[in-house]
Amino acid sequence: MPQTSPLVRQLNELVAEIARNSSLTSAAQLSSWSGWSERQLQRLFADYIGVSPKAVLARYRLHEALALMQNGKPPEWTELALTLGYFDQAHFIRDFTRMVGQSPQKYVQTQTVQAKGD
Repeated sequence: MPQTSPLVRQLNELVAEIARNSSLTSAAQLSSWSGWSERQLQRLFADYIGVSPKAVLARYRLHEALALMQNGKPPEWTELALTLGYFDQAHFIRDFTRMVGQSPQKYVQTQTVQAKGD
């Protein structure tokens, strides 16, 4: 059995920190936290995880958005986008729609209808 690279453990810890720490919203912050340059992170994530650090960050931040939306109260979209590290609301909506398959507003409406049906 081949030896596991110590980088695997470090990257697993880094991804766990992304999941735990909702204030990590950019590759620059991740670079500062990890001690690796942004370029090193890009290469390591591509080689060991298969996606960019930005994609991992976006996935975890969108999971946070989904959790907030599932409480039934539509959030202030601009505020939510900025809290999650997006530059603007439009960027958040594009990412959300691409990853979830529907717009945030449609998602909240769907959740509301499903909650009423239960």
